[in-house]
Amino acid sequence: MVVLNSPTRHITFAVTGTVNLTWALPDLTRSVTIEGLGRDLLTVRRESGGNYRIFTMVGEPTVVISGLTIADGRAEQGGGIYVMRGIGCNPKV
Repeated sequence: MVVLNSPTRHITFAVTGTVNLTWALPDLTRSVTIEGLGRDLLTVRRESGGNYRIFTMVGEPTVVISGLTIADGRAEQGGGIYVMRGIGCNPKV
């Protein structure tokens, strides 16, 4: 189950296991927080559908991703997360 709180743009994954993507997700162009239940409990990964990254940030959004593992993204640049040039990125593990 994924819970989306629209006014604050907060996405919470209320599941454990693996989310297998078969195509690229939409670009993140607005500020959003994406949370899972724990990096050892949830993985978002590219399963099939060609080469693409998991998350692409475009523009100047503030994006917070926590509580999940990003895996198997495949692209020339930024397989897991790609931040378009000119945008600051402050990753925290």
